[in-house]
Amino acid sequence: MANKDETDFMLEEYKQIAKAFSDLYIQMNNILKLYLTLISIGSTAIVTILTVGSNLFSETTTIFGLLSIEQLAGTSFFVLAIVGMTILASMIGTRIEMLRYARTINCIRGYFANKHTEIKNYLVLPTYDDKTPPFFESLNRPFIWQVIMLSSLNSILIIVSVNVYFSIPQINFIGNVFFVALIFIGQMFMYYGICWSREKEYIAKIEKPKQQENKDAAK
Repeated sequence: MANKDETDFMLEEYKQIAKAFSDLYIQMNNILKLYLTLISIGSTAIVTILTVGSNLFSETTTIFGLLSIEQLAGTSFFVLAIVGMTILASMIGTRIEMLRYARTINCIRGYFANKHTEIKNYLVLPTYDDKTPPFFESLNRPFIWQVIMLSSLNSILIIVSVNVYFSIPQINFIGNVFFVALIFIGQMFMYYGICWSREKEYIAKIEKPKQQENKDAAK
């Protein structure tokens, strides 16, 4: 009876975690769609306002006596970039939660594979340890390319905001590329930092019970 209860629990846990993984996958796709919609509509609206405003008003005209048309557009681009970075951080957090669920699913699958060795040959999906898949993904995984794409767009928006805000007449291509790359690298470090901190937190949680078991066994 105990074995049946144990098996029933693991099966129910598997179902719930698999469902949670699927829900997070949908949520992350919705976040990406929100980002792309926000960037495309927002950038189009800002450029339209800048173009129309430049034709209707003089260079000395200010909005509410505070900002010129160019400064308003530059500030809007900058705000858009900050929102984009926030969405990127949210996507990274959601992806890490998905990978945590994936690890748990793999462990449960491994539990049944070890308990019933005859089914191992029929399991197509992995039965890895509780540290696989890794939080920091390599270039052969689709998500890292989403991070690269969003980081690139955010970096370009920040440089565009600076050029528009200060009305730089001649764009220094090499200088802009340098700063875009610098901001891009900063966001990649943010991605790596979040993954590293969550990995460290995760390992601490799974290692603590194991250490306690070893202490109890040693007594």
